[in-house]
Amino acid sequence: MTFSFRHITLLIGIGLIIFSFLFFGRETGTYDVLGLIGFVIAAISFLIILIKSDTLKSKIAWTLIVVLAIIIEQLAEPLLIKSSYYIFISRNQTKLKGLNKIMSTKKNGVHLMPTLDTFATKDFTLNEINEIHSLITGTNISLIEKDSDKIFYRTFGMLDVSNGVFYFYGKNKPDDRFKHISGNWFY
Repeated sequence: MTFSFRHITLLIGIGLIIFSFLFFGRETGTYDVLGLIGFVIAAISFLIILIKSDTLKSKIAWTLIVVLAIIIEQLAEPLLIKSSYYIFISRNQTKLKGLNKIMSTKKNGVHLMPTLDTFATKDFTLNEINEIHSLITGTNISLIEKDSDKIFYRTFGMLDVSNGVFYFYGKNKPDDRFKHISGNWFY
């Protein structure tokens, strides 16, 4: 089996795809860019490997490597996504505690989009609004929702897709659709 530049770039592309999941929950733009670049690099490199005049044995070996990489990515993806959210919570622990403190005093069903200048001022005081603005700075939080059991902090949202973390403060345990991160934090 030969090993040349096209093989190295294939492995780099695969590595970028897998590595991109560490940014899934905290920096979606970085996740998208790394995943796309990795996919393009890997796809082009793999096509070149298949087109070049290597032996059939070498082409089959590199195809098996790609299949193995896909299996590894599928198995590692949940752990990497959980790690991404864990990093987000760890880096923003003080800010999230402050937000939880403010939100815990609010009635159920309250939600706000702190990145917009139009707050639901009937639910929040001016001091709370200013504190929320300072707490979300640098966190990518674009929506906060509270219900009877949990507070949701959206880190990415588009049309019908929302990614983020849930803080469960209520007595009810989260069901199976929520995946545990640490403490009362889930995604």
